[in-house]
Amino acid sequence: MVVARGTDSFSLLAGAPATKDIFDGVDTTWARVPGGGEVAKLADAAIAQFDTNDPAASVPALLAIRKRVTALPTDPVVAEKLRQLDRAIQGCLGLVVETTVPRAEVVPGEVLPLRHVATVKASVPVRWLAVDYPLTGKSAAEPIDLRPGQPATRR
Repeated sequence: MVVARGTDSFSLLAGAPATKDIFDGVDTTWARVPGGGEVAKLADAAIAQFDTNDPAASVPALLAIRKRVTALPTDPVVAEKLRQLDRAIQGCLGLVVETTVPRAEVVPGEVLPLRHVATVKASVPVRWLAVDYPLTGKSAAEPIDLRPGQPATRR
């Protein structure tokens, strides 16, 4: 199989020309977000203190960062960073959530039982508050305290 490789070109319309790459002069730090300076400081500290042998030790710092990020003005960059932060917290906790169904097909109006299982590896206290079903507007909202290595189930 032969793959044709083309080249893309850019024309400078305004501003100073890039010298290293196309993002020269583009601020990609938290400083570009109003109020993001404090988030940058907290993130730098969390990165500097990260322990690969104990990722869960970073959870308090990540939760503090999350609190700051949620207080920032609504913005697509902030929303994406919040999703990434949630994934980092999930990873540090060793949190795995799995949903299974008894069959792959249903017809409209039929009830489809769902089984949700959450497991956490870290010894950090984690409370599973709810499972939301956006299409139906319903939720399963009985809090469950997760214990390290012990699966918790909701139906």
